[in-house]
Amino acid sequence: LWIGYNGGSGFSKFDQTTNQFSHFHPLSSDKSAIAAGTITAIAKDIRAHFWLGTFGNGIFLFDHASSTYTNFQQDEGLRCNYINSIIPDDEGNLWISTADGMNYLQSGTHAISRLDMDLVFRSNGVVKNGLKGIDGHIYFFCYNAFVEIDPSAYQPGVSFPQMVISSFRVLNQEIPFAGVDHTINLTHHQNFFSFEYSALKTQPGKRVHYAYRLIGLDKNWNDVGEK
Repeated sequence: LWIGYNGGSGFSKFDQTTNQFSHFHPLSSDKSAIAAGTITAIAKDIRAHFWLGTFGNGIFLFDHASSTYTNFQQDEGLRCNYINSIIPDDEGNLWISTADGMNYLQSGTHAISRLDMDLVFRSNGVVKNGLKGIDGHIYFFCYNAFVEIDPSAYQPGVSFPQMVISSFRVLNQEIPFAGVDHTINLTHHQNFFSFEYSALKTQPGKRVHYAYRLIGLDKNWNDVGEK
C-alpha cells in the first residue's frame, strides 16, 4: 500500500507481508519543504512508474528502484502546481487535474500539453475529481461540469479534427458505409439522402464549427454551426 500524507510529511509504502513501513520524501535534501512533501495523488502507470501529485510543487516521477525523483511544474507545462488527481490511461499516458485546469502527459517523452477543458476550481483546495472506468474511459468533474474521455481517440499534436461519417441514409433507409474512400452509386430515383458526421476532437472540451457543401448543387458552403 502506498500512502500520501499532508503537512509535508511525504509518503510511505506499507509491506503487508512484513507489516513494515518505509518512508519517503520527494525532496530528500530538504524534508521541511511542505509543498513537495504534501502528497495529494499517487498513481502507477503500466510501466510501473509512480507519479506523485503535490500541494503546490507540481508532480514527481518516482523511480522506486533508484529512489530518484523527476519534478514537473508550471515551467514544464502544467496549468497549476496544485494537483487534484492523476489518472493513467491504458497506454501509460497521464491525465492530470490541477486546480487551474487539465493537462495531458505523454508516455515516453513526458511532454506535457494543456487541455482546453473548463475544469477550473475557485481555490487550491484538494478535490479528488478523477477516476477510470472499467471500459478504460476516464471521468472528471468540476462543480456542475462532468467530462467523459475516451483516451484511445485522443490524438495529441493533431491541430485539425479528423472527420468521421457515422451514418448514411437513402430514402430514410440506412446504407452500409465503409468510410470516406468508399463509393456509393445512386440511381435517379434515390434522390433523397442524408448523412451524419462528427469530428474526433484532439481537445475534449474544444468546440468544432461545421459546414458542408454538395459539389454541383451548392455554390457556397452551408454553415450549420456546431450541429
